[in-house]
Amino acid sequence: GRTGFSPLFVEDAARCVVQALIDGAGRAETLRIGGPEVVSYEQLLDLVMDAIDLHRPKIHMPVPLMQVAVRLMPLVTKNPPITREQLDMVALDNVTPPDAVEQRFGFSPAPIRSKLGYLTAKA
Repeated sequence: GRTGFSPLFVEDAARCVVQALIDGAGRAETLRIGGPEVVSYEQLLDLVMDAIDLHRPKIHMPVPLMQVAVRLMPLVTKNPPITREQLDMVALDNVTPPDAVEQRFGFSPAPIRSKLGYLTAKA
């Protein structure tokens, strides 16, 4: 739960991709984009649960134990809640400098806390 992330709202991510395509530079560079704040996986989970008004206890498990569970999940269910690849991704920090988007694209992305309303919006 301590892995760091720089969550970026999807509309801000799309704006970066479109601008990179317009600039033409996106084809020759790796775009390191992220939101303006770093949060841990546990904090991100708490933010989402608060946004949807769902509160469940969290059980912390060592990654090696989770790796065993993830390998066994496909034997129990067709659609496991997490894959090996996803577990690998959440085991490593995925952060960018807080001003990465502003420096490259000239705008400040929204803090993730301000953009979670879509989780409860009615279609």
